[in-house]
Amino acid sequence: MNEIPAITKTVLGNSSVQLLPGGELSIKNAEKLKKALLEAFEEYSELTVQLSQTVRIDITALQLLFSLKKLSLKSGKRLELDFEDEDYLAGVLEHSGFDKLLAG
Repeated sequence: MNEIPAITKTVLGNSSVQLLPGGELSIKNAEKLKKALLEAFEEYSELTVQLSQTVRIDITALQLLFSLKKLSLKSGKRLELDFEDEDYLAGVLEHSGFDKLLAG
């Protein structure tokens, strides 16, 4: 129940990968999510995180994703975060204060 569902990993080329985590991304499974993201980030220069199968995301998971985004900018690697449910994400970002970070 607290486990992160399987993260589907699709290699798109020698240096590119797509991760598709499903279910709930929250503090309950943050360590597993962090490990999967960092392993993919270390191995590939281009990483896409597709969140179409994510049914819930909390502030902890957002912090992980945005920390990885900052790391990608510093390291010259490419990270794309693909959020399917724009309305849900907008609400989470607004309630967490992340919307102000993205606006600036």
